[in-house]
Amino acid sequence: MPMRSAIVVVVVAGAFASVVLACEDDSSGGGAAPAPGGDAGDGALGPGTTPPATAAGDFCDKTVGVVVSALESCCTADDKVTDEYGVSHGLVSAVLPLCRSTLEASIAKARVLYRADAGEACFAAYRSNYAPDQCANIMQTFADPSGSACRAAFAGVGEAGAPCLGDHECVDGLTCVGYTKGADGACKPPPAIGEACGAARVDGGSSGVAVVKFGTHPACVGGARCVDGECAKAAADGESCTFSDDCAAPLECVLGKCGASGPGGAGARCLQSDDCAPDTFCERASGAGEGTCTKRRSAGGSCTGAAFVTECIGRCDAEIGAPGTCVSFCGSP
Repeated sequence: MPMRSAIVVVVVAGAFASVVLACEDDSSGGGAAPAPGGDAGDGALGPGTTPPATAAGDFCDKTVGVVVSALESCCTADDKVTDEYGVSHGLVSAVLPLCRSTLEASIAKARVLYRADAGEACFAAYRSNYAPDQCANIMQTFADPSGSACRAAFAGVGEAGAPCLGDHECVDGLTCVGYTKGADGACKPPPAIGEACGAARVDGGSSGVAVVKFGTHPACVGGARCVDGECAKAAADGESCTFSDDCAAPLECVLGKCGASGPGGAGARCLQSDDCAPDTFCERASGAGEGTCTKRRSAGGSCTGAAFVTECIGRCDAEIGAPGTCVSFCGSP
């Protein structure tokens, strides 16, 4: 069966990987974790408590697992025979065991603390966002629905020099450098330009580690970014870019330049769909270099088939390159 075009966006807990099968992503990852020293209500949290062994499965089941269940219940039998469903359900389902194993390893080594109030806020957001009467959210969720709560649920305890298998095992402000799936790295202050960063590269060209995202852990010093295991200068305000990851945080790449303004809403100029807010796409006339951010179309709207296209809220029922019609997918309007 040929892949038909669709917008399939499923965010799998802000604390873990965002499974995004589209042209947009929320680079903020749900926002920075609250700083230690207060309670959940004022945007700050204490250091937390030692989590029980069951905390990993509980957290993953109530975040990633909720999304898996929502896909299975919201998508119709016809939806489930499409390539879009196979890819999206397969990716989200694959994250679930990685979520459990990564957290279980950190808990077993006493490298993380658990903040129950943040965890409960995280679970409540997922229950609400993926409730049985909220099926349309599966295709229209572009960021962790809990804000910063999920990212604040676990806090690393590793001080500078401590062993780690990911940033989440280090205290806020430090980053884990030189780890692989089978070997620890070390918690360090954000490295300077030219210094090693992130996971160590192995024979396959990557670390093979499932990285979870809790807290705030800059990979490199300000103005730099981690590229192939080494900190390199990031593009500054006004400099050319292709993706927001090219820019120095917190700048974003819009219209090919790094800047403080994020993607535009409906009516904004665009060169590509990454220039547009998540609920819009970049519509351009044939041969035009520049387009306009346009609201994604609901079922019945016109579209052009593509491998993954952002014209429809649901999916475009057309072969790649052919004109088609937007159709509902897993409860989308």
